[in-house]
Amino acid sequence: MKQTIAGDAAYIQIEDNWSVLELEAAMNKIKPVYKNVLLMFYRDDLSYQEIAEALARPINTIKTALFRAKQELKEVLAKKND
Repeated sequence: MKQTIAGDAAYIQIEDNWSVLELEAAMNKIKPVYKNVLLMFYRDDLSYQEIAEALARPINTIKTALFRAKQELKEVLAKKND
């Protein structure tokens, strides 16, 4: 079972409110490490543990990276909307 953290709903809401092209363009503007973690978690449906193993990083590092990735993505999308 995939673990989740607070804020996952925000990403789902963003995904529902933005076109795929807009979301992809925004994803290309965030740090590559953040983009990779987001893709592994949401697209590939990997758990924190699976991502940590794949990237040879501690699980808390993955949780932090995913949190920061979502924050950065929201900021990019908010700037686009301004």
